[in-house]
Amino acid sequence: MKKIKEIMTPIEKDSPVVRIDDPLIDVAQFAVKYQYRRCLYVVDHEGKLKGVLMLYDLLKHLLRESTEFFPLPGASSLEIIDVLFSQTAQDIMKRHVVAFNEEEDIRKAITKMLQLGVKDAPVVDTEGKVVGYISLVNLIEYALKRQI
Repeated sequence: MKKIKEIMTPIEKDSPVVRIDDPLIDVAQFAVKYQYRRCLYVVDHEGKLKGVLMLYDLLKHLLRESTEFFPLPGASSLEIIDVLFSQTAQDIMKRHVVAFNEEEDIRKAITKMLQLGVKDAPVVDTEGKVVGYISLVNLIEYALKRQI
């Protein structure tokens, strides 16, 4: 039985992980800097998974606060900027996350990801700390190696 930790992408300094209290403006800049395309994993100060922040939701939130896209009657530019700097990752993250334990069988992950239409998911250790993530690319690579 091959385990998820054998094929996952391990967490590194430029991994898609932000802290629960990171301001949204910092989260947005981080996502742009590292060119994340889908989501960021939200962790507490111990590195334990608390949620996932979809970039789609982040964009909607940033645009909602912009008078250019959605004029807010009576709202000044300073009030809008204050909202962007005062809200944090936990304010818009999704708390129900499909995640896998690093010791789980890869076949279970494949089955669950296909059933739920999940494209990537965080991988946690026994303490709930994010240690990596698994994506469709990881699974395709695994499938190709099995064919050879």
